[in-house]
Amino acid sequence: MSDAGPSNVEAPGLPTRRKNNFIEEELEVLVEEVLARFHSGNRQITGRERQTHWQEITRLINEISPYERTKVEVQKRWADYKGRLKAKLVELHRHAQGTGGGPRLRTTLTPLEERARAAIALVEIVGVGDIDTGSSPSRTGEAAPLGT
Repeated sequence: MSDAGPSNVEAPGLPTRRKNNFIEEELEVLVEEVLARFHSGNRQITGRERQTHWQEITRLINEISPYERTKVEVQKRWADYKGRLKAKLVELHRHAQGTGGGPRLRTTLTPLEERARAAIALVEIVGVGDIDTGSSPSRTGEAAPLGT
């Protein structure tokens, strides 16, 4: 028998303990830092700079957090937050485009979500419907450019 101590590897078949939720202060730091580092100016960010930014954001969150967060956890939390915010924005947009019938929409954005909205690029794709543009697809299967 070895006295190596407890292993960091979970036993197969046993449930793993769920990580603690991000507290409001952590989320505020995350949103503000992502906006400041990734959404200020039009300069392209290299892969190395991106990794450095995420490491620094993780360090700042860990300074105020009661829990130790990894870079992967911080990136995942941003992706989840962004996805939920996009869904909320779509819901608000659909309701605004409606005819006014039905119950009042109770969804609103928090002040933090209002600030994060700047980082969310919702692209509206507008189709041309059944209009014949006079062009046909090329033989390679690519769509032909629209005529002038």
